[in-house]
Amino acid sequence: METMEELDWCLDQLETIQTYRSVSDMASNKGLGLVLDVVLDVVLDLVLDVVLDVVLDVVLDLVLDVVLDVVLDVVLDLVLDVVLDLVLDLVLDLVLDVVLYVVLDVVLYVVLER
Repeated sequence: METMEELDWCLDQLETIQTYRSVSDMASNKGLGLVLDVVLDVVLDLVLDVVLDVVLDVVLDLVLDVVLDVVLDVVLDLVLDVVLDLVLDLVLDLVLDVVLYVVLDVVLYVVLER
C-alpha cells in the first residue's frame, strides 16, 4: 500500500510541474538561458580584454621606468667620468704650470744672485 501512495504522490508532483510550466515556457526559458550564456561570454571577453590592457599598460610603464632609470644612471656615470677626467687634466696642468713657474723663479733667483 505504501508503494501506491508514493506513486500517487509522484504523479501529483508531475501533474503540478506540468501545470506550472508548459513546454513553450520551458523552451522559452531554455532560449533565454542560451542567450544569457552568450551575453555572459561576450561580457567576460570584453572585461578580460580591458583587464589585460590595463595590466599590460601598468607592466609596460614599470618596465619603461626601470629601463629609463638604468639608462639615466649609465649616462650620468659616463658624464661624471668624462667631467672628472677633464677636471683632473685641468688641475694637473695648473699644478704643473705653477710648479714650473716656481722652479723657473727659483732658478732665475739663483742665477741672478750669483
